[in-house]
Amino acid sequence: MPHVSSGSSTTPYKRLPAESMRLLPFSLLALVTTLTIESRADWAWQAGDVALFDPATSSASIQERVLQAAESDLDWVILSSPPGTGSFVGLDEILQEADLNVPRVTPIVASGWSSDNRSGIIYGLDPRSPVPNQLDRLLAVAETQQGVVQLDTADTSASSFLLTASRNGTWSPEVEVGAGWDRLLRAGSRVFIAGSNTDEAPGHRHRTYVKARSNTNEDVVNGLRRGSSFVSQNDDIRIDFEVQGSSFGQTAFFEGEAYVRMQAHARDPITRVSLIADGEVVWVTQPDETVWSERFFLPLHHRTYIRPVLENASGYRTLGNPVFLVPDRSQRSGEVPFVGSDESEDASYLEIGATVEASSRLAPPRQSRILSEFLAAEETRYPTVWLLQNRSDLVHDETLIDLTTWDSESVRLGAAYALLSRGHTDVLSTLLSDKAPSVRAYAARSIANYTEGYRETDWRLNPDEEDDPFVLSYLIRAYRPVRHRPDHVASIIALLRHPHQAVAAAAADRIAALGTRNYRVISALIDSARGDNVAAIDALGTIGDYRSIAPLLEIYERAPFGPVRRAAFEALDHLDVPYQNRPMIEVPDLQKRPTMDGLPDSLANVIGDLAHDEDARPGPRSLIGRVGRYADSLYVAIQTDFSTPPHTTLGPAPTDADRRVEIVLTTPNGQDQETYRVNALGRSNRERPLPIGSLVADGHWSLETLLPIASFPVLRFNLSVVSQTDRLSWSVTYGAPEDADRFGDLRFQPGSP
Repeated sequence: MPHVSSGSSTTPYKRLPAESMRLLPFSLLALVTTLTIESRADWAWQAGDVALFDPATSSASIQERVLQAAESDLDWVILSSPPGTGSFVGLDEILQEADLNVPRVTPIVASGWSSDNRSGIIYGLDPRSPVPNQLDRLLAVAETQQGVVQLDTADTSASSFLLTASRNGTWSPEVEVGAGWDRLLRAGSRVFIAGSNTDEAPGHRHRTYVKARSNTNEDVVNGLRRGSSFVSQNDDIRIDFEVQGSSFGQTAFFEGEAYVRMQAHARDPITRVSLIADGEVVWVTQPDETVWSERFFLPLHHRTYIRPVLENASGYRTLGNPVFLVPDRSQRSGEVPFVGSDESEDASYLEIGATVEASSRLAPPRQSRILSEFLAAEETRYPTVWLLQNRSDLVHDETLIDLTTWDSESVRLGAAYALLSRGHTDVLSTLLSDKAPSVRAYAARSIANYTEGYRETDWRLNPDEEDDPFVLSYLIRAYRPVRHRPDHVASIIALLRHPHQAVAAAAADRIAALGTRNYRVISALIDSARGDNVAAIDALGTIGDYRSIAPLLEIYERAPFGPVRRAAFEALDHLDVPYQNRPMIEVPDLQKRPTMDGLPDSLANVIGDLAHDEDARPGPRSLIGRVGRYADSLYVAIQTDFSTPPHTTLGPAPTDADRRVEIVLTTPNGQDQETYRVNALGRSNRERPLPIGSLVADGHWSLETLLPIASFPVLRFNLSVVSQTDRLSWSVTYGAPEDADRFGDLRFQPGSP
């Protein structure tokens, strides 16, 4: 269970004030300086990613993400539930994974955030602190706590945040030359970039490299805040970039021309290197080398920043954060920090500390008035709480408890935060009745994350009385009964269908946890699943109790297609039940080699009834496939009617924009898998030409090809027709088109391979 600590779980204690450093003995100061120099020499590139986990299965999903990060040799992984599902969901599980995995890989606590059509991820913040809904206030909180707000779009109303440059390996349009990121940089904003991963393994499609002393939480977050990083697509091109000795996120001071140094290496040849300054390409080269370096002087007069873009022969790119430019040789102070100087931060802490200490000698009403101002403002709340957490001699608990009753919502939040930092959680139950939803949500979240929760004898989940979805979601997560209560279980199962994703995810997460402890919960879920509750079917799959297999098979057979059938299929797959009704087709021998003219061979066996791959809905009747065997090749053909000609791009190979035929040949274990994609022009994704015939005429498209199969001792097969909006398959994979376990079987006549 989570425990209350006097220090933040993710934010380190404040550094020693600068004044205290000046008072250190000279010998100790020399030792500190020596150690600092040595530690700087150990700085290295730390690879990682920002990854989302499923809040409906938080424990298992977090463990999976951390395992994936370790298997990908990442040094760190920032973990968050999706925006809109609650703040700091899965906190305890992430901290447990950190205890188990640091320093091999460092899991870092993060939280999704969304408001007013803006969304992003926040990290480096104290998870006990309130999270504002307004972006400007959130940025103030991050500034105070030295945390990070990573937004999905280039927001022109903000000046200090990280921008998601790559999501699942796809570059955001905002980072293209002259687009949103460049506009912000030209306007003087210090906006840096990082990658983000929503539904794939961390680091699989891209990696964010941070220059840091180590892969600890503090060093990684500080590196991202400073912009000391670059994003590499497909982990291919890695780069070092300096201007006048200053690197990513720093400021270069120069006179005349700036001295630029770059070096990079990649698996495939680096085909293009560009330097972007003020939204324009100011320098470009085409090295065509896997290991490349260059040093030169570049005129950058009247430019405010410069950033590198590299591309390799495979089309993968690496984008680096900018170096800011100041053409003034008189300033040699080096890096211009992302935030204010350490001295100003220390001065703020000293000022608040002195004021609070002086207030302890005032009458209680006057002391409360001073505290209320510090606790209400985002700029001073965190330093005040940091000071108060261990200074009950200056401010008594009773004073803070009284502040939780004040009229100001911000004061009540700040006082609750200060009490929580001291481990005082009794007041949280009272705040569940607060008139402000933000206060109720904060209290419910704190109960879920920092207490033992509430028992069945203290039922607090009343959906008819509480209209805030986040309060409901946190109260669901805080429910930790000792004894089974059927009415409570029924209430949570009903909330599986709640329209708000935070509530539905919390209900799924909690019901799965309860179901692993008591079969009566599983029985209630089965009853709900028989009423076509898709979320209840999903929960049965998550729990994984073998006694639910028979009811799930019954549900699967009863629903011929649609979301219920898909959910039952996925649940059975999670329970390792073999593919039910796996399609199979007899493959006839063809006596002569088919002519590749786009006219399907009439002797090949017909594959009919292609269905929508996501939920098995029947496809068009006019879509027919054929299959046969000639020698050591598999003959595959497809013919379909159309009202609009199949979309095809001009190029050497099919693209994702094309309507195309996709054929997959594999062994049952999926180890030897070949995927063939062919468009209406007869172009394939294979380097070696295939015998292909394609004919588009009179509202019909026919395509045929011969594929080698001699290397497959046992053959599993799938045939799909794919467009940008739909996938029609012979063997429905329910959204997993590369999973061999979901393909059909080919049965060859005697004498076949």
